[in-house]
Amino acid sequence: MVSESTRVTTVWAVIEKNARLLTGFGLSYNQARVYLAASGLGTPGIEKIAQVSGVRREDVYRILPSLSRMGIIERLVTKPVTIRTLPPEKAISLLIRNLEESTAKEFEELNEKAEVFFKNWSGVSLHEDFSDGEDQFSIITGRNTIVDRGAQMADNAEHEIWILSPAQSPFLSLAMVARLADAMERGVTIHLTTEPGSKALLTGLNKKDPGTGGVFDIRYIDNVHSDYIVADTRGALMMTSEGLYREQSSLWTQNRNLITLLLENYQNPGRPEGKNTGMAATTG
Repeated sequence: MVSESTRVTTVWAVIEKNARLLTGFGLSYNQARVYLAASGLGTPGIEKIAQVSGVRREDVYRILPSLSRMGIIERLVTKPVTIRTLPPEKAISLLIRNLEESTAKEFEELNEKAEVFFKNWSGVSLHEDFSDGEDQFSIITGRNTIVDRGAQMADNAEHEIWILSPAQSPFLSLAMVARLADAMERGVTIHLTTEPGSKALLTGLNKKDPGTGGVFDIRYIDNVHSDYIVADTRGALMMTSEGLYREQSSLWTQNRNLITLLLENYQNPGRPEGKNTGMAATTG
């Protein structure tokens, strides 16, 4: 029978080997160890991450905000706090994109390291996922990560999407509008309330050929004070008023009661400082 000390030593060796590969993707050695421990554990707490990664608990607390800003972990709204990671494939892709935005360095070596990492990490499971039931809330930080989650919601939508957002919202980025257009092609109805400043960006959706795809129902009002997207009443993503760790942040939820309140708010968003400036609807 394998002793506890031998098992822990083996786990640390696996994490150390792969953590050194991940340092080429913009992570420090300890950041990589914390990410891999959390990824292998499922949705662990801070104590378990420290135990499995070999990183001191106080250092884990210090490292988590930086990993959250990179978009590769989410802090679940639980008590005690638990952590969920992006799957390694998505995390690597996001880390490379973050690097592409900040530097023009050569990425061929990173792709080679990625292949080695996936080969080494494939099939590794440090612990069963011990989350008890479906997650209700999680905090998502970083504009790119928020846009990615919104785009994923659009990709998975089957019937309707509701968006109530100001002109500068991540939910109205070029990438997001493209995914909304794809959703309309599949027959999804898009309900959008936004500010007049978004008209130019949304021209492509308004000009879809009649008789194909879904419906684009748009309403323009001044001074939109909310910022959220709801897809098929199964999930909602809301921008928060203050960014976590001084970054843009959002709250994702599957809570039915909150989703119902958001849809009620969409029908009557309120305009304390403005008025309805126009309304248009097109059948795509």
